Amino acid sequence: TAPKKAAAKKAAPRKTAAKKTAPKKAAAKKAAPKKTAAKKAAPKKAAAKKTVAKKTAARSAAPDTGKPGKVRAKRAASASPAKKSAATAPAELSIYSKKKRRMGPDGVIILEGEKNVLRLYYGDQQIPSPMGGFLMLLGVRPKEDGGASVLFECSASSLRYWLEIPPATRTERSKVREIQNDGDDPDCPRHGEGVRLVRAGKDMVCPLCGIPYGKV
Repeated sequence: TAPKKAAAKKAAPRKTAAKKTAPKKAAAKKAAPKKTAAKKAAPKKAAAKKTVAKKTAARSAAPDTGKPGKVRAKRAASASPAKKSAATAPAELSIYSKKKRRMGPDGVIILEGEKNVLRLYYGDQQIPSPMGGFLMLLGVRPKEDGGASVLFECSASSLRYWLEIPPATRTERSKVREIQNDGDDPDCPRHGEGVRLVRAGKDMVCPLCGIPYGKV
């Protein structure tokens, strides 16, 4: 019986080792389905990547069909240079409005409602030209409605511009009338002190803006 006991003792470590390896084998069996699932999912991921690549290639190669997304992209692309040019444009050119201008006789460009330009003109300051350079005064032409047009020429491009000056307001006329009643010579309400109104027929007219502000 002694040899049998010795053989049993030798076999005992093998059983304990088998018991230790048993959980490892069970864990390996549990991990095996995950690996097989990952292997099955791998072709699907590769196919999805291929389809995405095909769609992007088709979009880049397809012609413009006028869809809203493409229109927005085009607008954004076209707007970006405009923003850059606006940022790099000279500050003095920002005094002009962005509205469309009319063409007068002989190709003269008409500047209407340009309050910033009028402010510079009334202040006897140099007016920058829309084409660069500055505007040179050529003459003043009164209009039948009581307004006037001032003719300028661009120093850089030789283009000519008509600056439309609005007629006198009631407040301006009343101020001129009060000064006349006091026996003084009135100045232009817009150009200010130093620019006297001159007689033109029965009207008192500013020589710079051509506007009649009162009667003789």
